[in-house]
Amino acid sequence: MDWGEEYIRETPMVELAYRLLANLAQHEPMPFEEIAARVLAQKGYAPDDVARMAQLYTSLNVDGRFVHVGGGQWGLKDWYPFDKYEELIPTFEEEEELEEDLLEAEEEDLLPLGLDEEGGEAVLEDLEKELLVAEEPLDEELPLPDEEDGELEGEDETP
Repeated sequence: MDWGEEYIRETPMVELAYRLLANLAQHEPMPFEEIAARVLAQKGYAPDDVARMAQLYTSLNVDGRFVHVGGGQWGLKDWYPFDKYEELIPTFEEEEELEEDLLEAEEEDLLPLGLDEEGGEAVLEDLEKELLVAEEPLDEELPLPDEEDGELEGEDETP
């Protein structure tokens, strides 16, 4: 897409982005990073010029010819029939349902060990039964040191 140096210098970045997408053989969305990289390169700007990238991103959002199709991908509104365009944009209710589903999945993964979904302790009780070790009293008591001479009780004093 060689449009001439003067044309590129005089043309706004958003227009170059539009021409870039409009000239694609396939009407496939393109990641914003790729759009920005190509437009910034055409204009002769540094590829890491954050201010110009932000300006381009804002322009894409405001310009009615572009549509964000999710996942950082951008396309042209003309590529999508109106009913398809509505499918691309999740409604508030759909986002809310997705958020609820994610929370439920997290809660299931984060159930405390031994608790069932109702919060009961049936699983924990089963584990305790399996792991219980019978406590048997010791046959003999351990000797304690005598406070006066520091020797253990029950030891012979003769070597």
